[in-house]
Amino acid sequence: MAISMGVNVPAMGKLIHMAENGQAGTPEFGKLVKVTQSLGPVLTVLALAIMVLMIWKPGGGCGPLIRC
Repeated sequence: MAISMGVNVPAMGKLIHMAENGQAGTPEFGKLVKVTQSLGPVLTVLALAIMVLMIWKPGGGCGPLIRC
């Protein structure tokens, strides 16, 4: 959540603002695009890991296959 809110959301806001103002060809725009493209898969894997752990519940004694 911290990565998303601290890095990805501000970068996307800057990208949208720069695209609206016609600054899509600048080096800063390219740098922001690279940041968002590299964080996309990372955030997806982290979210998937959280979902798997919420279903699996390691150490809880009750998993999806055991009725408690």
